[in-house]
Amino acid sequence: RKNQYYDIIQHCWHTFRNYSGNIEAAETFLLHNPSHVGMYNRLVDLYKMYTVDKGRVLPRKEPFYHSQYRKGVEAYNEREWGQCVYYLDSAIENFLRSTNLCRAQCTYQYDKLSTEDKVASFVSAAEEIVKTTGQCRQYCYEDLPLRPFTNSPYLASMLEYQQFCHYSLGSIENAADTAYSYTQLHKRNDVVNDNVRLFTSQFGITGTLRKDVADFLKNYNSDKALLPISEDKRDEDSIFETDRSFGVEGMISDKDCQSLISMFNELQELSVEDDETSKGFELTQAVKLLEKGEIDASVVQLYLDIVKVAKQHLENKFMLIKPLYVDYVHLISRSALVGMQQESGYLHLIHADNCSEQRDGSCSKNSPTFTKKDWSAIINLNSPGIGGEFVITDDSFKVTQTVTPSCGSMVAFSSGVFHGVKPLRDGESFALEMWFTHEIAQAEDLDWLQRRIDTARDKSSDTVSKDEF
Repeated sequence: RKNQYYDIIQHCWHTFRNYSGNIEAAETFLLHNPSHVGMYNRLVDLYKMYTVDKGRVLPRKEPFYHSQYRKGVEAYNEREWGQCVYYLDSAIENFLRSTNLCRAQCTYQYDKLSTEDKVASFVSAAEEIVKTTGQCRQYCYEDLPLRPFTNSPYLASMLEYQQFCHYSLGSIENAADTAYSYTQLHKRNDVVNDNVRLFTSQFGITGTLRKDVADFLKNYNSDKALLPISEDKRDEDSIFETDRSFGVEGMISDKDCQSLISMFNELQELSVEDDETSKGFELTQAVKLLEKGEIDASVVQLYLDIVKVAKQHLENKFMLIKPLYVDYVHLISRSALVGMQQESGYLHLIHADNCSEQRDGSCSKNSPTFTKKDWSAIINLNSPGIGGEFVITDDSFKVTQTVTPSCGSMVAFSSGVFHGVKPLRDGESFALEMWFTHEIAQAEDLDWLQRRIDTARDKSSDTVSKDEF
């Protein structure tokens, strides 16, 4: 899948110091694996090393729909609006045709079962058909979208270019429909959202959903419904759910909570902020301590696994099509300082993670806020004594949700959502805090961290074997 052998080919060309083959292999791999952080960083270094202009070396094995997409972007850059619309129409049509062909090939081999098995296990066979068909079709949505030329999801990125080309040609109605269709695939683009409002206010045209996009969304949602509820989610209880946030209980077990807290207690670094003692422990720090032999590999692996589960859960809940990456993760402990407990107000004032609140109630993405953060999540590891409640508010700072921390409870939300933490007046709280981004350049390379964990574990096993010998 996904031409992953080009990772090895890239290493071979690098050994031979062949810049064109080196970059070509890296571009090919990244085209089919757009969320691979390690190869992205490697490609950035290659372009700097060989001082080659981007676009000069093209990837191999480029599907027809992607080559049409690339030609449409080139026409856009050359301000050839008619050619832009033509090539992007072809790209969208062929991409959707390829997706439907892929979906049609996802059939369960029921005819290969024996007659006795067909009769004896008709119900289980029917469940298997539904499950395997749904899982197979997810590959169509994951594998066929390649590396887009914007920060939008693949299909949405094509529409993003095309709506502007339609507008430049004076085809306002097509531009309005294309812009509106984009918002149904990806809502988090202020420019396109402003365009949709502009078409309505200035031209009196309210965009409608294009039929090709409507059919794609219908298939996507129906295929998503075929997937079974995974084992790790059956014990979860929903606390609340909105279109921009949710809360669940039972994300991790009591044993896992205690394992992370025990590891955390080995950390000696302290910092004081306001009315609490705060200790922070990053995922990368845990890996470094493992490599030094100071903590156990199993608990560091648990740390990484929980981050991956939280990321996947967030992607599934919000049905994110665009790739999501880990931006920053840390375990944190807070304990109230004796004699300094607040009776009211907030320990962490109401704020949003990726924007600054303005006087008019809006939230502006300006420095020094972390504007690249797109989603935030927190998993509580224990129930502290008194206080420490997590709250979500509306734009007027009116509390809409309150979550009392307990082992395994998780709150996830868009990083633009206002939230805060009430003061901890007694006891100590432990939590895993995570921020996610759609920007690959900001991402933490989890594959690299996993390799470091595996290497440290293997070295530890070799040491034990030698001592036993």
